[in-house]
Amino acid sequence: MKYKLQCQSKTRQSNYTVQCNGVGIVCKNGNIRCKNHAGKSSGPKTEEGKLKSAQNIKNYNDKRNSINNKSANKVTKSIDDWSSFVQALQRKGDA
Repeated sequence: MKYKLQCQSKTRQSNYTVQCNGVGIVCKNGNIRCKNHAGKSSGPKTEEGKLKSAQNIKNYNDKRNSINNKSANKVTKSIDDWSSFVQALQRKGDA
């Protein structure tokens, strides 16, 4: 049985006596908040923050592409090894 966390925020309509009924997630500070009460970040505001954010995205994409290229290189390497193996067998069969 799955348990859903309930948001711990109190509603203003009930004069802060009734708890919000939203499905919650655990925040960094340990409180459980729904998507309406979590206060998600709206992104960097300063030029320095925007540049840092752009650099982080670039680094992430470069790292992800390098991992994908390594796996692609392994596949092509195994294909090259297989083709050289097949060629060697063909040469043995011709001899």
